[in-house]
Amino acid sequence: SAQDQSSRHPLGRLHRDSSSELFEAMVDEGCCRRRSVHRCIRRSGWCAVGCSSLLVLLLLQPAAVSLLCFGFADRTMMPWDLPGLLLAKSGRVHYRTLGETLAGDPSAYDDVVLSDEQKAHYFREGYLVLRGAVPPALLDAVRAALWAEVGPASWPWAHNSFMNVDAVLDFYLFSNLPAIAAQLFGSSESDVTGPRFEGGKSAAHFWSDFHYFRPAKGAKIINYHTDSAECEGILPANHTRTSRLRFWITLDDDVTAPLMINQSFFTSRLNSTEAKHFWKGDGTGHKAVDMMEWLQSEGRFPNVSHPGIWTTLSGVKRGDLVLHSPCLIHSSPPPLGRSVAFLCATYAPGESRVFRQGNAGAPGRSCARSVPLHSEIGGSQDPCVPQVYPRDASLHKGAQLRFEVEDYAPLQSIFMWWGWRNHRLHSLLFPDARQPNHTARSEL
Repeated sequence: SAQDQSSRHPLGRLHRDSSSELFEAMVDEGCCRRRSVHRCIRRSGWCAVGCSSLLVLLLLQPAAVSLLCFGFADRTMMPWDLPGLLLAKSGRVHYRTLGETLAGDPSAYDDVVLSDEQKAHYFREGYLVLRGAVPPALLDAVRAALWAEVGPASWPWAHNSFMNVDAVLDFYLFSNLPAIAAQLFGSSESDVTGPRFEGGKSAAHFWSDFHYFRPAKGAKIINYHTDSAECEGILPANHTRTSRLRFWITLDDDVTAPLMINQSFFTSRLNSTEAKHFWKGDGTGHKAVDMMEWLQSEGRFPNVSHPGIWTTLSGVKRGDLVLHSPCLIHSSPPPLGRSVAFLCATYAPGESRVFRQGNAGAPGRSCARSVPLHSEIGGSQDPCVPQVYPRDASLHKGAQLRFEVEDYAPLQSIFMWWGWRNHRLHSLLFPDARQPNHTARSEL
């Protein structure tokens, strides 16, 4: 019936957070799935003994477990390094000193002025490519610092590395990224209503980050999705207060950017009523992926396996920036056959509100914001969401920022430590000339 169809429409229901789905998918890839272990314990005491032995191996010799479970192992620290690692890498409180790395010199970056055509392209398509916007040498410095301080670990270290690495934080605060974001937020097409500064720019705040050292082989990082920690629903790119702005920054040359379904293609499949609600921003609280799957069920949207629906940006080099709305449906590209790395930094206008507890990040890797839930981040002086354009006077060379981890738990930190150790061993067994020596502390 029409009523049944309406109740099934994606705009009429809520769905699970995609970050939870990502976490569950990553957990399911391990060799000891929770359900399987429980079933084994119920069926046989021998399985309990086996799992206990595996746990001992995990703590004492993670390389062996890694080889059994994942087919590879990473360079690791010895077990007695656990207390120091937990305190240094996954403790509750982190202190960072600003402006003392190569990436912390604002004069090292060129001014990038967006044309009206470029702004229009972003708001129409949901993405924009800026070639040669950042000096590659500075990105090399950031890459070296990430490798030295964090290593190639993925979950959960890939989230909010600015709390651990000075060079990363300096890049997000002192580079030309904030000024580029401020131009889009201050555009006449944006929904920001606050004051404008020089060149029509609007206040911009740092929101969250994500980085990844991607192995040469393996599955996609994640299938098609939107970024639910940055995007609040099925929203157009010009609703910057709720869709925000993500920068995808490669740290290697000749790579493929995330595959994207551009905004004009997505909206072309909507009927007039749906399009009207979309452009008004009525999709807050819902997911574009669910809307797409609904359209597919009605025969109005091609299957995601059809290459024609994806915007593919190949040959992206160090220094190029790919800007996209976190609300744009996108997917990681296939592996390139060589290890590559990238950063993803998200910025938000001052009129953005904290819409969920925590932010982008796995458990124990979210920055504890002092801004109350549902409050605007502008004027908050919150180090987790600092004002980076115009840069707050407190963000200067030598200043120290204090970050506190949200929902910190020792057990989560142990899992972090395990992941960190596992990935470290990989550089020993499968050396990559592109990577600096991970044992050397960063001099940046």
